[in-house]
Amino acid sequence: MTGIDVPSDAVRIQQVNPLPLPLASRASAVVVAWIRINARLVNEGKGWQVSELRTGNRDWFKLQPLVTALNERKAAQARTDMETMSQALERYRRERGFYVVSDSQAVLIDHLNPRYLAKIIRIDPWSHPYKYEGQRDRFTLHSAGADGKDLTADDIQMSGPPAH
Repeated sequence: MTGIDVPSDAVRIQQVNPLPLPLASRASAVVVAWIRINARLVNEGKGWQVSELRTGNRDWFKLQPLVTALNERKAAQARTDMETMSQALERYRRERGFYVVSDSQAVLIDHLNPRYLAKIIRIDPWSHPYKYEGQRDRFTLHSAGADGKDLTADDIQMSGPPAH
C-alpha cells in the first residue's frame, strides 16, 4: 500500500495493539515496528544533514522536496489561523470600537475566546507561539515560520485593519 519494499530481516515488530473500532470493514491495529533504513548525509557548511533515505531495495528518496511541501502546507495553515484570529479581532472591534490592546498573543486569545474565537490558537504549525501586537486602531499577527526566527524570509504576517 505504501510502496515500501523492505526485506523481512530489516523489520522488527515491537508491539501490536488492536484498535477497538475498525478503520475499514476489516479489523485494524496499530503496529510499532523498527525498520532499518539507509541514509545519505551532506555537509554544506551547516553541519551534517540527512539528504536522502532508502528502505530495502527501493530507490533513494530525496527529503528536501518533502520538507518543502510540508512547510508549504504548514504556512497555509498558519495563514488560515491568522485569518481566523483577524476575523475574530474585527468582530471584537465592531462590538467594542477598538482592537485588543496588548503585545501578548496570550492576552489576545484570553480576550477573544470563546465569544469571538471558537477555538484557542496559541502556537503555529511549527510549535512556535504566534506573536501579536495590538493597538486601538491596528494590529499585527506574526509567525516566525519554519526556522522559528523572526525577520527572516519564511515569516508570515497579517495586519489590520483590512484594506477596503
